[in-house]
Amino acid sequence: MDWGNLFNKGVQFVQHATYAALVESWLRADDETAHAMVARYAEASPADKRARLEEALITHGTTHFDLQARARMMRFYGTFKVVEMLCHGGLR
Repeated sequence: MDWGNLFNKGVQFVQHATYAALVESWLRADDETAHAMVARYAEASPADKRARLEEALITHGTTHFDLQARARMMRFYGTFKVVEMLCHGGLR
């Protein structure tokens, strides 16, 4: 058994769950609060964390069972990318 690979898979699972929980917390908030939280995250986070969040937003935004939630997540994604561009000098 490759313990290193198993460990890496476990870390990836925890990271994915963490970002999924973050996105779900934004979905529970009202629009103004949620967009403010998205903007703060995009402004303050390093590139690697922004990349993981972007992946989570795209994944959840395309697979969530609630169509209204999908639409909100795509708006969150738009806010995220605009703030990223303004605060970090462009898009990745």
